[in-house]
Parts: sequence; structure tokens; C-alpha cells
Amino acid sequence: MHILGPKRGPLLFQLPPKWRFNPERLEQFLEALKGAGEDAGHDAGGDKGRWAFEFRDQRWINDDSLALLERFNAAFCIYDLDGYETERHLTADFVYLRLHGPNGPYRGRYSDQALERWAETLQGWADRGLDTYCWFDNDEAGHAPRNAQTLAQLLGSNGSA
Repeated sequence: MHILGPKRGPLLFQLPPKWRFNPERLEQFLEALKGAGEDAGHDAGGDKGRWAFEFRDQRWINDDSLALLERFNAAFCIYDLDGYETERHLTADFVYLRLHGPNGPYRGRYSDQALERWAETLQGWADRGLDTYCWFDNDEAGHAPRNAQTLAQLLGSNGSA
């Protein structure tokens, strides 16, 4: 992963929907990630050691798992999927947002109004000193790249950062 250099953002770990809540397993995994980062010459909070966790089983979204993520400076992945939006838990010095599609998994185009709302939210987090990352999932009609370009324009960015 070091080959990506400054272009590398956080790594996402998506936990399966039927994987039961296991705080011990999460803590052990976070410890291993931290150890791997230290062995490579950087700490868990450095740019090369940023991790985000997307919990698809709602039982994972609880005080225990959020406290573990915060302790290790790992981000809770905020996501939007088919009209369902997770709560906006901020557990790290960065925010990881994933937009899966408004009309179902990997389907549909986000409206300009929806993107304007997300731009305001992302800008608010950035104004608080949080690095922000937003991913759009690919869809069969190719809306994701256009949505990303629109969001970048709303944020006054060329989308290359």
C-alpha cells in the first residue's frame, strides 16, 4: 500500500450483514492494525494508518464498538443506502462517507438537492478540522462519476484531492 503514497486514503473494512457483534474480535483486529502501522514506521493516527469500518449489521452500531473505533482513531463509516442513512457518528479525526445509491444498492442518481445537502455536511465537518472522504458506489448507469463531479464542484474542488 505504500506505493500509493499521498494518494492513499483510508482503508475500508465492510463487515458482513450477518456477522454478529463481537467487541473482542474488533478490538483484537484494531490492535493488529495499530501494530502493523507501528511496524511500518507510522502510528495509527497517521495518514498511512487510517481505517474506516462499515457495519452492515445494525447490532454493531452501539456504544461499545463506537468507543473502540474512537480509541483507535478509526472512522465509523457513515452511509446512505436505498433511503436508509446511518447515524453520523464521528469517531476519528477524519470522516468516511459512502453513498451507495438513492434507489437501492448501486442504483440511481443522487439529486442536486441531495448533493447540496451532503456538500453542506461535508463542509461543516471540514470546517471543524476533520479530513473528509466521500465515495460513490458504481451503478449500472454510470451515475457515480457524475455525482462525484457535481459534489466536487459544490465543494469548490476539482475532485483530485
